[in-house]
Amino acid sequence: MDGRLIDLCVKEILYKTNGESYTLRSHSPNEFIELLNQVGAALPLRGIVNLDIYRHEDKLVVMDINCRIGGNYQASHSFGCNLIKPMLVELMSKESLKTQYSNYPAGQIISKFIAFTQPESIGR
Repeated sequence: MDGRLIDLCVKEILYKTNGESYTLRSHSPNEFIELLNQVGAALPLRGIVNLDIYRHEDKLVVMDINCRIGGNYQASHSFGCNLIKPMLVELMSKESLKTQYSNYPAGQIISKFIAFTQPESIGR
């Protein structure tokens, strides 16, 4: 992989606390593709890259670039994006991949909830 955009999954954070995203909505990737291609042209990144992008005064702005799977990957997979597969296919076949965006529906909502509870039978 040479900075080319192969696939993407755009997620909007609806609820976040203490740096952890709990509720996300799938978002159409169309308005992000040009910006991501510009990032790829400027930085020849390889593999999965996680970007934090914000809208500021009607303009998309990259705030953070992480060369790793993001913490919300499970949401991408649930929305229908298998972002790991293209990377593995390229590594195993040694062939350069073509761009093939996942066709996931925008507007899907997923929420993660983690809680620790103590059953009544424990501690007695």
